Amino acid sequence: MPEKQFSELDPLEVKKLVDEGKADLIDVRESHEWEKTRIPGAALVPLSQFDPHAMAGEAGKMAIFHCRSGTRTWNAQLFFKQTGYAEVAHLKGGILAWHASGLPIEGPETPQ
Repeated sequence: MPEKQFSELDPLEVKKLVDEGKADLIDVRESHEWEKTRIPGAALVPLSQFDPHAMAGEAGKMAIFHCRSGTRTWNAQLFFKQTGYAEVAHLKGGILAWHASGLPIEGPETPQ
């Protein structure tokens, strides 16, 4: 089986894929970061507790990982490729880029 590619997607591409039900958005930041600010609908799976083999994924669905700025997800791409998702990607620029694009966030703080 060929290795999964790990693509970078901009915030508007991610929003479209998630809204269309073609992708799951997975936040790999820690819970204290999540409590301050988050992307609506994203699932929290902290990188410190991440088990790629526990993530089966729906047939044909993409997993899009995000962190604060994109560094953690980009650096951990080999780890994410081990999931059961058909495709894996990351949100280029993380939640900072999402917010800068004018997309909605939840929580008491603005991402910094």
